[in-house]
Amino acid sequence: MPETDPRIRLHIQNPPSPEKAPPGYPVRKSNPAFAITRAQYDEACRRHPDVAAAVDVSFGETRGEYEAGMVDAQVIVATTQQLLEQAPVRGPELRWAMVTSASFHKLLPVSGWLKPGALLVHNSGIHARKAGEFIAASLLMLNCRIPFFATAKEERRWTPQIETSIEGKTLAVVGAGHVGGAGAARARGLGMHVLGVRRSGEPHEACHETVGPGELEGVLRRADFVLVALPSTEETRGSIDRNVFAMMKKGAGLVATAPTPVFDFDALAEALTSGHLSGAVLDNFEPEPVPPESPWWTLPNLVITPHTSCIDREQYSPLTLDLLFDNLRADLAGDTLPTRANIERGY
Repeated sequence: MPETDPRIRLHIQNPPSPEKAPPGYPVRKSNPAFAITRAQYDEACRRHPDVAAAVDVSFGETRGEYEAGMVDAQVIVATTQQLLEQAPVRGPELRWAMVTSASFHKLLPVSGWLKPGALLVHNSGIHARKAGEFIAASLLMLNCRIPFFATAKEERRWTPQIETSIEGKTLAVVGAGHVGGAGAARARGLGMHVLGVRRSGEPHEACHETVGPGELEGVLRRADFVLVALPSTEETRGSIDRNVFAMMKKGAGLVATAPTPVFDFDALAEALTSGHLSGAVLDNFEPEPVPPESPWWTLPNLVITPHTSCIDREQYSPLTLDLLFDNLRADLAGDTLPTRANIERGY
């Protein structure tokens, strides 16, 4: 591969830094974990020298820097928010856009912002290690009834609850993909029996048993805890409804890394308030941040975390860059991009 005459023009559009942010720009859109610095990019080049030699990169934060970069960019990398704010993403040379998240449902339909014929790529797979730790912590909290005790504290109630060890209990993983699989592996490390539910029904190495969606009820009736790690798609929205909660054991605990549109809120509220679910930990909401007046805040036995379960403060961007370089390598070779998004499925 030649070391001069770059064959791919790459533009990285970051959230604006405080000094470049427009007046009133929300700080939450400028999370430094999602910014890709020049130093991080240079480190990635040293990890992938074969690809780096064939790439010419530019960086931007402002609208003007975006427009300058898109004059000849063939690839753009940005957060979901940046892609939406800079829309349309239709530079004359653009071949694909990479979003720095695994979920891209907010970008659909892509016809509203992406150049016709250009591909969409995501960073699915980088979240697994951190998510696995979060899921393990959540399962242990639920087994020790921490959400219940947090609610009791707010009500100044002294209500002892004595539980058994988590070892030997059963976890159902609804959506055994990268994140669900990481949770399954951690649960096995805790001595749990893990049942997986995935669209294909194919075995998953971290699950003791794996079934398709048609066997969901049998799995839920056996589970002491349920992990919902489904993507948010037209097919899954509202799919965790009253019927699904009725299938769960009385007293089961729920962990969710899936976005809240996957749930029927009224059904979840009823399950928590009635005690049919002993507790829940939810991490991914729409909209975010959750408004102060939202009913999510007042549900009993519920722990809310602000969409941080899968984010490694130091490794998020380096891991994303490694996936970027894998996709650039495939592009240079004329191969299929490894993390090309399936627009029809929504993940």
